[in-house]
Amino acid sequence: MRKSLLKKIISTLEYPNEKAARNLTLVAKTLQTLANFTRFQGKENFMEFMNDLLEREAPSMKNFLQLISVSIV
Repeated sequence: MRKSLLKKIISTLEYPNEKAARNLTLVAKTLQTLANFTRFQGKENFMEFMNDLLEREAPSMKNFLQLISVSIV
C-alpha cells in the first residue's frame, strides 16, 4: 500500500467517543492481564470481577501464545 494512501486512510479515521474509548481500554487491559497470567488487584480492583474469566481462559491463552511463538522453517 502506498504511503500517501495509508496516510489518507488514517486521517479519515475518527477517534471513538468517550464511552467506546473507555470500553476499548478495558478490553485491552483484560487482554494484557490475561497474556501476563496475572490478576486484577490493587489500583484496578474495580476489575476484580474479571478474575474468574482470567483464570478460566489462562490455559487457552497459554496455548495461543505457544502456537504463535513456534518458528516455521
